Amino acid sequence: MAILKFSDLEEWSVELHKDVPDRGIVRLTYVYTPSRVSPNIRHVLLVATHTVTRPGGDPHQVVRFERYIGDLWGLKEPDDLVMERGEQLKAKLEAVCRSAAVSDVRAGIFEPPGG
Repeated sequence: MAILKFSDLEEWSVELHKDVPDRGIVRLTYVYTPSRVSPNIRHVLLVATHTVTRPGGDPHQVVRFERYIGDLWGLKEPDDLVMERGEQLKAKLEAVCRSAAVSDVRAGIFEPPGG
């Protein structure tokens, strides 16, 4: 299973409009990873994935949008700003899904086997 990756919202939107996701589902979630600098800092990504079946090509392909949102430091005000930025991008992604006639946006990530 191949993975097609995007970090540009417009490019991902064009791809989403070209291929209808399998079962009409897009998965959308935050991913938190620990920083190597300090155990108190967590990096935040917003990730959207869907799968498509391409006739004559890969039977299934994961299409992935990933955007770095910021770092959480355990401090209310800066952390709230990071998450607000994330919620704004999440709303844009959900709007793109609606315009592409995606029937369902759910939590989680589609990953290929062994990924």
